[in-house]
Amino acid sequence: MSDSDTFAEQARPASSQRTPDEVRAQLQQWFAAREPGEARTAVVLTSSTRGALGERKDKTGPKIAEWLRGKGYDVAGPLLVADADVSVALREALAANPSVVLTTGGTGVAKDDRTPEAVAELLTREVPGVGEAMRAHGRANTPLADVSRSVTGFAGSTFVATLPGSRVGVADGLADDVTYSSRVEAIR
Repeated sequence: MSDSDTFAEQARPASSQRTPDEVRAQLQQWFAAREPGEARTAVVLTSSTRGALGERKDKTGPKIAEWLRGKGYDVAGPLLVADADVSVALREALAANPSVVLTTGGTGVAKDDRTPEAVAELLTREVPGVGEAMRAHGRANTPLADVSRSVTGFAGSTFVATLPGSRVGVADGLADDVTYSSRVEAIR
């Protein structure tokens, strides 16, 4: 797949809400266009009802996608979905069997924050130490790090991690390269 055919360029602007069927179709299109043998693939999902309605710009999904590309992953997304649709979007992302799925948003304590529950029900093996490491790193910047309900583990062979929806929380979650690069790649 050429650089001009990347998923990000094929996708709608982040302010456009995607239905679960559109998420499925975009993921299928993206994975079908991959070169044979392309092993390091990732999906970034942003869970934000206000973002999906175009009321808030997605500032964290693009940062995560950029970070993953810097690590050599071919990235689908960020895909912006409403909080109520995150479970369906996760199932669709996992059906494409990527190496990694990272989510942002929906990890707080608001009544519509559902990402940790949606991820937890799909995990076949939990890896709670990764989330603990992200919270520990975040504590140095904000006491609110402990409010994040990060869930990490494997759904089949796909590593899945939930990151907060704040820029600081995402920066903290990605700051410790050892958390993802060494630990996750070593156990894949």
